[in-house]
Amino acid sequence: MIFKVITESDLTLFAVTINKKALWAQYTSPVPPHELALEFMAERFQWFLERKNDIGMIVHDREPSAISKSLLGLFERCKRDGTSYKKIDSIIDTIFFTPSETSVPLQLTDFCAYAVFSKYAHNKPDRFDQIRAKFNSYGMKEFP
Repeated sequence: MIFKVITESDLTLFAVTINKKALWAQYTSPVPPHELALEFMAERFQWFLERKNDIGMIVHDREPSAISKSLLGLFERCKRDGTSYKKIDSIIDTIFFTPSETSVPLQLTDFCAYAVFSKYAHNKPDRFDQIRAKFNSYGMKEFP
């Protein structure tokens, strides 16, 4: 039922997965995964908003204070200086944190995130395959 709501809705999905073991094996002091994911996601979202000539906002599940502060600081830097590849100017002011249990859109996002996680962490693509068509039309990007 939930996946039917997602597949029949007019929405576009974005996802970032990071293999933490490989990240730590490749770099002695890597960027924290939550910050790396935000930067990648903000870039993809910015490109999407530019193509649509639109503005957007980031709503994020509530995090512990230290993580929220690091994400807010990173996002402020991305707005001011851009990411590694992209100026962020179509995403409004800040990241909005809210508990997912009080937000239906975040609960739907959790279902989608679990489908992506199941595919990449456990090689169980069934749910992912149900929502694959809802992902950004520029396709999947897999980084080592």
